[in-house]
Amino acid sequence: MEDKENKRIPPQSIDAEKAVLGCMLINNEAVSVSMQYLTSDSFYDKSNSLIFKTMCTLYNNSKPIDSLSLIDELKKNKIIDSIGGPYYVTGLSQEAPTASNVEYYAKIVREKQILREIINTSVKMSSLAYEGHENASVVLDQAEQFLFALSEKASDKKFEEIQPMIHKVLDIWGKRKKGDITGVSSGFRDLDNQISGFQDSDFIVLAARPSMGKTALALNISRNIAVNSNKRVGFFSLEMSSQQLIERMLSSEAQISSHLVRTGKLPTSDWRKLSNAAGSLSEADMFIDDSGSLNIMELRAKARQMKSEKNIDIIIIDYLQLLHKGGRVESRQQEISYISRSLKSLAKELNIPIIALSQLSRAVESRSDHRPLMSDLRESGAIEQDADIVLFIFRKYLYSKQEEDKGLSELIVAKHRNGPTGTVKLTFFDEFAKFQDYEFVHDEFIDDLDINDAVFES
Repeated sequence: MEDKENKRIPPQSIDAEKAVLGCMLINNEAVSVSMQYLTSDSFYDKSNSLIFKTMCTLYNNSKPIDSLSLIDELKKNKIIDSIGGPYYVTGLSQEAPTASNVEYYAKIVREKQILREIINTSVKMSSLAYEGHENASVVLDQAEQFLFALSEKASDKKFEEIQPMIHKVLDIWGKRKKGDITGVSSGFRDLDNQISGFQDSDFIVLAARPSMGKTALALNISRNIAVNSNKRVGFFSLEMSSQQLIERMLSSEAQISSHLVRTGKLPTSDWRKLSNAAGSLSEADMFIDDSGSLNIMELRAKARQMKSEKNIDIIIIDYLQLLHKGGRVESRQQEISYISRSLKSLAKELNIPIIALSQLSRAVESRSDHRPLMSDLRESGAIEQDADIVLFIFRKYLYSKQEEDKGLSELIVAKHRNGPTGTVKLTFFDEFAKFQDYEFVHDEFIDDLDINDAVFES
């Protein structure tokens, strides 16, 4: 079976290769067009590969390209005989009746090259799998990365001219001037005003000490994006089950005590609220993966699948420290650094924002004001370096127990690579784990411990 497969001829089109070279000999503009799609490695025939490489050298050195100059250069490089002699070169001009079709021929050559590279990748991955030196997840991740790179190569995306890029940036600035959000809206007015939404390819870290409300805020943001903005959210929960997340979301949406929801001891009026909340959330495009123990390669594979199948607009991960690298690691710090870099790379690859929740170190507890600092990011300074935005949740009431601090939550924009830092105030309703835009009137109803009796805006 193996011998039979080894005798197969790889995908190729010698005629298309010759046609490309012929076009390049007829018209020098065809050289620049061909170079957008091809390299010397794109050619299956070794002679054609050498000729293309030589013609590109002539072009880059601003020398004329025709049969005579090409033959002369091949002779200087002492490769004229290996490509079939002068007769082969002069015959290329007859392979293309017109240079106007060079792009069509170049795409054929590129497509055959990609098919060969897919075959080569399969062979490499097969060898790695047989050797058994790597975990299956490592081999899968390498294969996926390579195939994604090939997908980019297969696309017709070319360089961009500066004029349309300038217009695009000016359009974004114009929207910001008018107060429009240019990224994915968080659903929180003051936060959106600060960062103009979550931007494509950004890696955002949302960090806090335990019980500050990281998961609650992540779910609130997910809900706002999916329900208010009608965008698609991918949520990876490494700590809580999907059922627990849905219970929290229903409690928050209906504004009913999460304890009462869990026990089921609800009056009829609250059941109606839950029914309405369920109806609202059921329309949301939110996709939850609650796989308990994921390594970063598995998460990347799942994220790519979500993007491919569901075209998600944002990914939220709860939480970063529960991910692991897979395979041997020298230290936890290096592992977290690798995970952080991988998430930033994934955000760029998928061209969507990725929000990763993160724990803060105990150093926060040792300071008198307990306010988090960038140095508190747990286990790795790489998180600070890789993140485009770092957000800290700080609820002073958990430390002060003062009535004036009840319900007040600060969202500290500690890092903003492309904009200002600062602090955004939110109101937090602990009983049903819900953040809302800060309102100065919140003291009127938060003073009452039974906040379920109050009426809130949805």
